[in-house]
Amino acid sequence: MEEYQAFRVPGKAAEVENINVDNVDGQNIIYWEDIEQVFPGVQHVRNGKSVVKFLRAPNQQRIEPLRIKHYPGVVLDVVLYTAAEYAHTDAPIVAPSPALANAPIGSRNDASIDSPDEDKVVKTLQVTTPDTDIPI
Repeated sequence: MEEYQAFRVPGKAAEVENINVDNVDGQNIIYWEDIEQVFPGVQHVRNGKSVVKFLRAPNQQRIEPLRIKHYPGVVLDVVLYTAAEYAHTDAPIVAPSPALANAPIGSRNDASIDSPDEDKVVKTLQVTTPDTDIPI
């Protein structure tokens, strides 16, 4: 008889997903990639308030491929990454000068543009090495 581990995403529809359990060296396990396939964006799994850890070898290294142990009769909670955790903010390209740090935004000229209303377009950009004028 095949065994399954039940998983759900708390706060979403109470639908429970069952994932097949594999038996490796006499231990029932669920491969992490099987969980990722059913729950894209999975961050970790919880059993109540406890985080379910990946199984480790006797030398305390995580066993590859990653896996967790089977919890028969328990519905494990899947915690997904949030959109905020995926958000990426680029560092500013040109930092404002300290003298302009407190100036109103409309009066600042951080990019050395003569007039804030004037558009500037770079038509050709050539990068050279410091020692020679050879283009890179």
